[in-house]
Amino acid sequence: MVKGVGRTVLDPMELSQTERDLVRFFDLSLDLFCIRSLDGSFVRVNTNFLRVLGYTSDELLARPFLEFVHPEDRRGTQAEMAKLAQGLPVVMFRNRYRDAQGAYHWLEWMSTPIPEENTVFAVARDVSQQVRIEQELIAREQRERAILENTSAVIYVKGPDGRYQYVNQQFADRFGLERTAVIGKSDHDLFPRKMADEFRKNDRRVMESREVISIQESAPHADGERTYISVKFPLLNSGGSVEAVAGISTDITDQIRAREMDGELQFAQVFQQKLYPATNLVVPGVEVAGAAVPAATVSGDYFDYFLRDDGRVVIAVGDVAGHGFGAAMEMVEVRTVLRLLLRGAGTLQNAMEELNRWLCTDLENCNFVTLLLAEIDTRRRELHYIGAGHDAFLWKSQGEPRNLPSTGLALGIEPSACFAASPPVRLAEGDLLTFFTDGLTDATNASGERFGARRLRETLGGHRHEPPQALLESLFAAVRRFTNGQPIPDDMTAVFAKVMETSDAEKRSG
Repeated sequence: MVKGVGRTVLDPMELSQTERDLVRFFDLSLDLFCIRSLDGSFVRVNTNFLRVLGYTSDELLARPFLEFVHPEDRRGTQAEMAKLAQGLPVVMFRNRYRDAQGAYHWLEWMSTPIPEENTVFAVARDVSQQVRIEQELIAREQRERAILENTSAVIYVKGPDGRYQYVNQQFADRFGLERTAVIGKSDHDLFPRKMADEFRKNDRRVMESREVISIQESAPHADGERTYISVKFPLLNSGGSVEAVAGISTDITDQIRAREMDGELQFAQVFQQKLYPATNLVVPGVEVAGAAVPAATVSGDYFDYFLRDDGRVVIAVGDVAGHGFGAAMEMVEVRTVLRLLLRGAGTLQNAMEELNRWLCTDLENCNFVTLLLAEIDTRRRELHYIGAGHDAFLWKSQGEPRNLPSTGLALGIEPSACFAASPPVRLAEGDLLTFFTDGLTDATNASGERFGARRLRETLGGHRHEPPQALLESLFAAVRRFTNGQPIPDDMTAVFAKVMETSDAEKRSG
């Protein structure tokens, strides 16, 4: 007999051949063999046990094995030890053992007790790699399930018989169903017959062609029928047969409606552009040009100019509160009513007051329109105007600009408001009338700095001797340089009227 450290071990040379074979099997096995006492101490471990954990035999035998177990696994390990103490075997129990370098190995145990001898025979296998793979698979499954459950698409799997095997939460939410109530049902159990027939036809097409298809389908919802793009594909078993059809359906109803709305807005934009003057107005004694740049597809700004039957030139520039489609529709109303009111020999005052009464009953609450309405007598070279919450200014051919202030309230606020025309303003050759909306001065650069009235006047001051059309182009170019691609917060409109010699105007109109 050979003495071990605190324990007696067998000398193979003293054993029979059969016994020596058993000892070799114990020590040479690729599994981790050990013999321990029921109180938790190792009695003997095999060579592979030492190799995997990196300890010496003395280090393992000198300490209770529970000290090598991961702290989180000790309670479970003690529960298995209690079963062994009752004479019950332990099968496929896993815990983590710390090795000599401080790392942990997952071991899977098979243990058989012999209580009357206070002995447990146990074999373990290092399953660390298997556990890592299992954990990765679990994590991957959790990620995939999170994607399936949190996507905005409707995802489902149907068997060859057309019955649902899986639906994600989005499916249940969109159709107001419990997921458990859907499983085992067919489309004919859930949807109107015509739709269900179409779904089933598309599913059969996938099973027969064994190919991925993309089709447009419709389904009922609480807010009406909605349109989906469905991608359907076959799921094959190990034998290559189609065992199910999977589908991913994305609701495209809002995109379709947005495209339709975009088409309507494009039509509205074209229609609105036709409401603006198509060409510059050039008559003996004056030339007028204007332009509008919308902040959105359509504009809430209004400008117009035309020649009345008595030879007077009318210019109107307005700004509906806000911008976008609603403001644009109100702009159309202002133009239509104002043109009707000025068709005859009516005065600016009567036209403005009648328009105001109209708008007070027709505009939405808290909305209003600012408007400057001007009339130029080209023979007398006189200007009359009414500013309803809107002003302008006059550049004399020599000297600084003169402000033309508002003369009354904005339109659409007070039905009984009066709007008096300004006293006559004398005009001379080379004078420039400037009408604009505050979108020009409110245009901002990347730093949030406004273009402002000062820059507006400086730009016009440097180009005021140009013809109206060239002046428009210079002004809008200056604003574009200043904003440098920043979106404009409001519609921008400008109209210029230049007083000219009659002969010059006749040449330009010819």
